[in-house]
Amino acid sequence: MSLALGLSFLIWGYGYPIYHKVLKLGLGMQTLACKNSFHITNIVHPFVNNVLDEICETAKNEMKMKNPLELGSWKKAVTTSFSCRLIWGNHSQCCTFVIITFLRGCTIYYGYACMRGSSNVCDTELWEGTAKAAEGDLAEVCFNKAKEEEMVIAVDWQNADPSSVKSFQYVFPDGSLSRVMLCGGHMGCSHANNLKEYEPKKFVDQSKRNIHNWHQLSVSMLAKGHTLKKAVVCQTSFLHGRRATISQS
Repeated sequence: MSLALGLSFLIWGYGYPIYHKVLKLGLGMQTLACKNSFHITNIVHPFVNNVLDEICETAKNEMKMKNPLELGSWKKAVTTSFSCRLIWGNHSQCCTFVIITFLRGCTIYYGYACMRGSSNVCDTELWEGTAKAAEGDLAEVCFNKAKEEEMVIAVDWQNADPSSVKSFQYVFPDGSLSRVMLCGGHMGCSHANNLKEYEPKKFVDQSKRNIHNWHQLSVSMLAKGHTLKKAVVCQTSFLHGRRATISQS
């Protein structure tokens, strides 16, 4: 199997399992062995890394050229940060964290952690902590890079992961200059899932009711004699019809 074909799968974001499934199992073609496929990664890694670094530097320079008082400039940046995993879930072996300019959608900082592996593609040491803790650690590393380069983040949009929020507040402790904004879509989806969990129950204890302020609507409806199911349906409809944004200083 040609190197170009294996490389094309990698460029489009498909790892060895999909490469093997499509070509070997689906089409019956000869494919590289799993260990041999790492050779492709070793070849392309420095080139991909250089391209990504160039994208980051271009975005940074655009921000630095703006008026420092302008929203989205280097001294008043608006960013969004998020982590992704090779296998979704806290059991994942890999974690990537990125900081992106919210107004332009360009990556400006990134970090990567891998929990295991025998073939080193880059010089980064293996992550010894849990997959869940990797996000907070990478967030601190990336935000520290921004601070070292004298970048001031005025607003950072996140999905309410407590570890990355704490990392941001640790690096940028002045809440009057830097704050976290929580994505209303993520928050609403999470809360709606909680409400669906409560719906079939006859009662919900007080500790569950106080998980989030939005639950107070259900509590007030229950106090007025409404059934729990009706309270859940009402509040779920409210969340589907509105995208709320929560600020956390």
